[in-house]
Amino acid sequence: MSRRPSPALLAALLLATGCLDFIEPELPDRGAPAVLQLTLRLLEPDEVEVEARMVPGLDEAGARRRLTDDRMRVMERVLEPDSTSKTGTRVYRTSWTGTGNAGAIEVRAPSVEGLTAAPGFRWYAIRKGGPAELRLDAGADLDLPVTVVAGASEPAPDIQQWFLTLSDSTGLFRLAADGPPPATIKVPPYWVPRGDSIAVALIYQQLSKVEASGGAYVGLFTLDTRVSWVVRRNAPASGAEG
Repeated sequence: MSRRPSPALLAALLLATGCLDFIEPELPDRGAPAVLQLTLRLLEPDEVEVEARMVPGLDEAGARRRLTDDRMRVMERVLEPDSTSKTGTRVYRTSWTGTGNAGAIEVRAPSVEGLTAAPGFRWYAIRKGGPAELRLDAGADLDLPVTVVAGASEPAPDIQQWFLTLSDSTGLFRLAADGPPPATIKVPPYWVPRGDSIAVALIYQQLSKVEASGGAYVGLFTLDTRVSWVVRRNAPASGAEG
């Protein structure tokens, strides 16, 4: 399995993390690869969402490729398409409760006739460390505990990035960085909104273009993990300044 990242494709993949919008050419060229575009979201409390579109492409003779098995493997599930178009495009949309994400998150694309290998990945998500409600003393750093599940990703994601949002009725703060989040995200007090109850959301995204069968089968993959906390301020000690 080889990977040759395309900046344009990865930029499109970033846009797709909110809502799947795959552009399928009306007249694909001969030899156009089979393409699976998939977004997998792991949400709280223990919910999985899958959005995917499978385009079979054309062989070198210009004939549409045939799927020998259009089922897709996602984690512990085998998913069948929700719909199939006249051009052979399959759409998959489903969700379930119970992530089973204590270990690796695995995905395997459907099988295409004449292509010996299908793209897929084995990646690792994050989980919330500690309780869902955190307490914060006046003037203290806000420490957000994150459990980054350990394991060797295969293949390594082309892009890893995380986004943190803190909000309440008084304001909003956002922070973003490349790579996986640290085990503890420290937010200094001057970046924390001033309200007594603060909603905190963390999004961790892993993205890749994965090629198989000599580039004749391409996977555009996004794994999107989301966790959240509620932060409540402790009352200041008697006589202390607010």
